[in-house]
Amino acid sequence: MCWGAEEANAQKKNRFKKEKERNVRDSYNPYFPVIEPLLRRETEIREEVPTAPKPTGLSGITAYIQQAELRVTRYFFEAGTYLSQSKQSHAGYGEGGPWPASSVPFWLRSNQYGIVPTGPAAGVLRGGLSTDYKQVAATATPGRSVDFGGGLDVVLNVSDRSWQVLVPEAYLKMRLGPFELYGGRRREITGLVDTLLTSGSYIWSGNTLPIPKFQLSIPDYWPARSLVGIKAMYAHGYFENSRPVVTGGRLHQKALYVRLGRPKSLFKIYGGFNHQVQWAGYSPYFSTEGRLPDNREAYKYVVLAKSVAGDSLKFGNSFDGGNRVGNHLGSVDVALELDLAKSTFLVYRQSVYDDGSLFHMTSLADGLNGISWQNRQPSSAGFFLTNLNLEYLHTMSQGGDIFSDDPRYRGRDNYFNHGQYRDGWSYFGRTLGTPFITANTELGQGVFPAGGYFTSNNRVQVWHLGAAGQFIDGVSFMGKVSYSRNGGTYDVPFDPRLSQLSAYLSIGTTLRFWPGVQVSGAVGWDRGQLLNDALGLNLRIRKTWVDHYQKVLTENNLLPR
Repeated sequence: MCWGAEEANAQKKNRFKKEKERNVRDSYNPYFPVIEPLLRRETEIREEVPTAPKPTGLSGITAYIQQAELRVTRYFFEAGTYLSQSKQSHAGYGEGGPWPASSVPFWLRSNQYGIVPTGPAAGVLRGGLSTDYKQVAATATPGRSVDFGGGLDVVLNVSDRSWQVLVPEAYLKMRLGPFELYGGRRREITGLVDTLLTSGSYIWSGNTLPIPKFQLSIPDYWPARSLVGIKAMYAHGYFENSRPVVTGGRLHQKALYVRLGRPKSLFKIYGGFNHQVQWAGYSPYFSTEGRLPDNREAYKYVVLAKSVAGDSLKFGNSFDGGNRVGNHLGSVDVALELDLAKSTFLVYRQSVYDDGSLFHMTSLADGLNGISWQNRQPSSAGFFLTNLNLEYLHTMSQGGDIFSDDPRYRGRDNYFNHGQYRDGWSYFGRTLGTPFITANTELGQGVFPAGGYFTSNNRVQVWHLGAAGQFIDGVSFMGKVSYSRNGGTYDVPFDPRLSQLSAYLSIGTTLRFWPGVQVSGAVGWDRGQLLNDALGLNLRIRKTWVDHYQKVLTENNLLPR
């Protein structure tokens, strides 16, 4: 086709405008640094040969990869350091004053999958790889053939006193249609929540190392384009044998969530529940010769959450006979999403349960409430926001301060603690759920924990604000600030309640002269009565490789000369 001079100029300007807008959108893709420097060469090629059948921008390249059904393998290596300084908290339970031991600030270590070192100074080396399923077009029907993938992430923390090797991810996965089966450790968050800026999903927040498990799931809402979609999971996992009190414990986990509305609908409603159970193992508390129920009959009671009331010695001890087998807990979630042309709003509520109080509607006040905003058309330059999140967490009620068989007084739920599983809802000493229900080991020196249980602080009120965006061209940021009022437990209350303020700010950029390399820094700060006052810094540099993107670019002559 022949173009006039004016039409050609207009076409050129329009093409560059669209290219710029596309680059802004794609810059929020975590793998964008590998591709971005190559877009300039692509534009040159298209100017030389306007009709050349080349993919356009990262979006076009991704579409090309999807059409080719290529499997993408990603590699990364990271080096960094943590520096922190702290002093004793001022709760009034101790003498106060400087404290020589270090404590990494709350938001530098929380919801980081348990990989942050705890010493005053530490170096970190980290590397990993992940192989995903074959990339297919989003509009395509899931294939009937079996596909495979997996991931590995290894962390080395080194300080002047010790070193440790952690493996936050090591898993293999298999997909058949909408179903996925995986085994191993894998980073996950459970519940309806803003996963980027949240204070932490109540029941499963990513606050500690992932529990190794086998899981069968429908990981994405299915059918994908239907008015009604479901996602679900069923899992069996294993707690660590190094727990101080209970060894050999197992995890039962299941969840079901429903979406009402098509993916591109203006309104979408979400709802569902998750159910977690600690069961089996060996405990010196309320057990039969040290052993907790672990046979097939016990597993049936675990899965169905069936009460054993009426047969007090069915499983050999009166504790299980008067309750349910194991420690049952979870949340019931609802959310509303409003998808506008330039922004998306998400309003959500997680109602928590740890006993029968929620069923009897005596703990309705407790839960996580949040509203999230996402900017879908960020500016191409200068300061702008991409995400905002506001949350309020309340766990003060627990059904009231009276516990009896009367449904009106099913109180003292004692969240994340349990009579048999004295190590609580934790893994390697850190809470599996919201980090604001703090482990005794994390309390400030001036706060004396109540003995015998995992946490001495599960009655909390938290106000939380998170924001993310761009400071200046190419420099992104993320910030969080949280204020909490901490009431201890019903058995050992904090009187008066302890106040705590924790803040966090990170900035990062992609090095344009070194494709795939990102540098970032973060600072955390704690001030209050619950935790040790602390100030900390994290610096890191990360290199990412994506092999099949490079392959496609090479084959299509899009690499820079």
